Amino acid sequence: MTKISDIKRIQVDLIELKPIKNQEEVYNSYNKYLAKYFNNSLPNEEFFEKINCPLCEQKNDSVLIKIDLFEYIRCNVCDTIYNNPRLKKEFLEKMYSEGEYENYVKNLTLPGDQIRKNITEVRKFDQLKSLFNFPGRVLDVGCGAGVFLTIAADNNWNCTGIELSKSGLNIAQKKGVNIKEGSFDNYHSNKKYNCITFWGVLEHVVNPIEQIKKAVSLLDENGVIIFEVPSADSLLMKYVIEHGLVPYRFIESARHLTFFSLKAIKMICEKQSLNLEYIESNGLDIQTVLLQEFDAEIINKIKNIQQLIDKNLFSDHYRVFLRK
Repeated sequence: MTKISDIKRIQVDLIELKPIKNQEEVYNSYNKYLAKYFNNSLPNEEFFEKINCPLCEQKNDSVLIKIDLFEYIRCNVCDTIYNNPRLKKEFLEKMYSEGEYENYVKNLTLPGDQIRKNITEVRKFDQLKSLFNFPGRVLDVGCGAGVFLTIAADNNWNCTGIELSKSGLNIAQKKGVNIKEGSFDNYHSNKKYNCITFWGVLEHVVNPIEQIKKAVSLLDENGVIIFEVPSADSLLMKYVIEHGLVPYRFIESARHLTFFSLKAIKMICEKQSLNLEYIESNGLDIQTVLLQEFDAEIINKIKNIQQLIDKNLFSDHYRVFLRK
């Protein structure tokens, strides 16, 4: 059986995955939608709440940056970076239910469906498979269009997905994936799963620790939780802070609420009695900063540099594998 550390890394062109025009349209659309929650560029107290660190729950922080009217805080205890004040949960849920998220799915998720199907999601499944000697039961929280689960099902895994987006839900169901509409908070099951995945989910929720706790309760013995989250430690985050970059992706104000540090991830393991089976970073840091189209030779050089950043845990996302 292939060890997870031996699985070959992939190289992706950001502009091919998410065209610049599409990124810009979604960025502007969200900013226009969110403007109603501010008065004279200040958060309207009716819609916002002050919070402690969403990962360690401590109130020991300092203002770090302000992007698109939103303030981001660094926790001085666990190095998490988070949005504070934060939109109240009811307004965050409204944002996803009112159609703005559908615009994101349509313009930034679906155009890259083939790349995900043939490259990125294949590697995700290969990593999952490397942790088990048998096809088991997997629950994918926030499964989107169901690409990852389709691959898992084709490899004899028993698959269940949870999804809020109606467009993602409809596409996944057409692929024959077993999808439950709604949020993980409201999901109930007597099943125990060998693996529960959160691909780009925990940064969107107001209660990431509660989500992990619930996942632990639904895991079978020796089960695995996999999550991918934006990194507070990354090259891209450091560039944003030091040079005032406002990127179309990665920060995603009012959507990416929490940026995880390695220190916080290790804290989660300790508090939830989970073993850190494996961790890696992967990202599109350089292309996010440059945001330009280049010829194939330059793109290949950028990909090679990015892979060095990936290997040194310095990329814009952490991918984490925790064993119960």
